[in-house]
Amino acid sequence: MTNSHLPTTYGAGVRTAPSTSNQLTASERDLLQSDTPGYGHRSFIEVAFNLVNATLGAGIIGLAYAVLSCGVVLGTIVALVVAFMTYISLYMMVLVGKKNHLYQVAQLAQFAVGKHGFHMYNFFVFFQLLGVTTSYFILIGDSIPVLFEQYFPDIPLLANRAFIISVVSWVFIFPLHLSRSIGTIANWSIVSVLLLPVILLTVIIRCPAYASQHSSPVTVVGPDVFGSLGIMAFAFGCAQVAFSNFLSLKDQSAKSWSKTTATATSLSLILALGFGYIGYFTFGVDVQANMFLNFSPTDPIINIGRFALAISLVLTIPTAFYPAREALQMMLGFDSRQQRPTNLQHLLLTFSLFAVMVTLGMNVRSLGKVYGIVGGVTATMLNYMMPGCAYLRAFAFRRWTKADSEESSQALLQNDEDEDGHSLFLEIVAIGLLIVGAFVMVVSVYCVVRN
Repeated sequence: MTNSHLPTTYGAGVRTAPSTSNQLTASERDLLQSDTPGYGHRSFIEVAFNLVNATLGAGIIGLAYAVLSCGVVLGTIVALVVAFMTYISLYMMVLVGKKNHLYQVAQLAQFAVGKHGFHMYNFFVFFQLLGVTTSYFILIGDSIPVLFEQYFPDIPLLANRAFIISVVSWVFIFPLHLSRSIGTIANWSIVSVLLLPVILLTVIIRCPAYASQHSSPVTVVGPDVFGSLGIMAFAFGCAQVAFSNFLSLKDQSAKSWSKTTATATSLSLILALGFGYIGYFTFGVDVQANMFLNFSPTDPIINIGRFALAISLVLTIPTAFYPAREALQMMLGFDSRQQRPTNLQHLLLTFSLFAVMVTLGMNVRSLGKVYGIVGGVTATMLNYMMPGCAYLRAFAFRRWTKADSEESSQALLQNDEDEDGHSLFLEIVAIGLLIVGAFVMVVSVYCVVRN
C-alpha cells in the first residue's frame, strides 16, 4: 500500500538522503530532519530522554492525585497498562509511517481515516497541546513566584504570577523554539529529565515530616476511578512527537525505535509511579492535583524541588510547542509537498503561537480540570485510537481483502512478524487501543461534566 491517494496539499513528500548528508550545514540538516528520514544523528539514549521529557512533563505532578482517585492497587495496574499502550502505539506509528512513507502525525491521521483525518488531527493536537502548555505555565506560576516571595520579599513584583510567567517565557523559553527540528533540544531534554530525580529526592527527604499529619489507606479501588483515567492518559501521552523524535535517530530501524520507546516508557513508568506513591503516602486523602501545594512555602528543601521543577518545565515546553507549530503550518498551507515554510513564515508563526500559549498560561489556574479534559479527550484520541486505526488500515486491511495471498494469511495465523513488522498480536492490540481509547474518552468527559 502506498500513499499515492493522499492529496498533495497534505504533509511533506518523500525524499531520499543523499550520500553527502554528512557535509550538510547545521541549518540544512535541521530543515531536512524535521520531515525526511536519513538525516538523524542522535543516539537512542538521547531520543529516549527526549521522549521521557515529552511524556511526563506536568502530568507527573498530578499522579499522586490519580492514585488517590483510582486506588493504590488499581492505580498501579492502570499505570502499567497505560505505559504499555504508550509503548505499543509509538511503535505502531513508526511501522505504519515506514511502510507508507508518512513521517508527520497529520499524514498518519489522514491515512487512517481519510482526508478528514488531517483536519481532525490538527483540531485534536491543538486542543491537547494548548492544554499541555497551559498546565506547564500553571505549574511555573505556582512555583517561581513562591520562591521569590520567600527569598526576595522586598521586591513584590517578583511574586506577581503574570509578570514571572511573562518574563520567564520570553527570555528563557522562547529562544528554544526558534529551531525547526525538535532534535536540536535533545541535550536540554536530558537536563530536564535529570532534574526529575532531584525533585523526587527533595520530596522523599521531606515527606516523613508531613506524612503523620495525613491518612493514607492502601485502597484497592479509589473513589473516582473513571475521573483518574484522563490524568493517567495525560501523564503518558507523547504521540505528537513520535515522528520528530524518530527522524532525529541515527539508526532509524524498527528495532532501534522499539528499543528507544521501550527505554523511554520504562523510565517514564518508574518516575511516574515513584511520584505517585510518594505523594499519596505522604498526603493521602488530602493530596492536591499539584502535589507541591501540599508543602509549606517556607520549606527550604522543598523549595529546591520547586526550583528544579520550574527549570524542568522551562525545558519541557518546547516538546509540546514543536508539534503544535507543525500542525499549524500545514493548516495554513505553509508546509506541503511543494514547499516548506520560509524563514519569515517560520519566525512569525513561532512568535504568534507562543504568544497565544503564554496568554492562556497566565489566565488559566485549574490544573485538575486541564488534566481531566486534555487527557480524557485529546490524549486518548491522539495516543491510542489514531495509532490503532492507522495500524489496522495499513496492515490488517490487506488481510481482510481478497487481494491478500494465502501465504501471508498463513504467516499471520502463525503470529510471526512479516518484513514490515506486522503480526497478528499487534493487530489484536490495535483493536484493543481503539476500544480502550474510546471508553476512556467517554467516561473522562462524563466525569469532567459531572464535576
